[in-house]
Amino acid sequence: MTGLVALALAGGAGCKVDNTPKSYDGDNGIVGRNYVATCTGQAPVAASTTTSLLVESTCTCQFDVFKADVPYNDGDRPRVAGYPEDKPTFETIENDLRKDPSKINELPAPVRQKLEACQTQSQVGPVAGAASTTRATNGSVPGTTTAPTTTTP
Repeated sequence: MTGLVALALAGGAGCKVDNTPKSYDGDNGIVGRNYVATCTGQAPVAASTTTSLLVESTCTCQFDVFKADVPYNDGDRPRVAGYPEDKPTFETIENDLRKDPSKINELPAPVRQKLEACQTQSQVGPVAGAASTTRATNGSVPGTTTAPTTTTP
C-alpha cells in the first residue's frame, strides 16, 4: 500500500511559499489526483524504491477510505469522530511511509481492513515481465503469486 501522494514545497525569490494542500479537497482536489496517479504508477514517487501498479478503482477506493476515515492533518481531527488521538493523520502517514513502509500498521485496524478490502475488489494490473497475481480463491494471500497446480492421472 505504497500509492502515496507526492507533495512538494516550492521556494520563492527571497521568501518561502508553502503550496502544500491543507485538506483533502484543497487546491481543487490535487491530493486525490496525486494519490491515484502515484498509486497506479502514472506518477512515480522519486524517493520511492518501488512503484505500486494498482488499478485505478483500487486506488480511488483507498483514497476514499483515507478521506472518510483518517483526518487529513491535526486540524482535521474533529471531523473524524472517534479517530484515536495517538494514530497518524494522512499527512503524517504519507511522510512517514516514504522512510518506513511498516508505518501503515499504525493506522487503526478498521481503516487497514477497509484499505485491504479495496485491494481484494480488483486485481493488480498486468506488468510486462512480471508474474501474474491472483485473488485469494485458493487460500493464498491476495496479491501473492501462486504456482500452478498440476495433477497426474
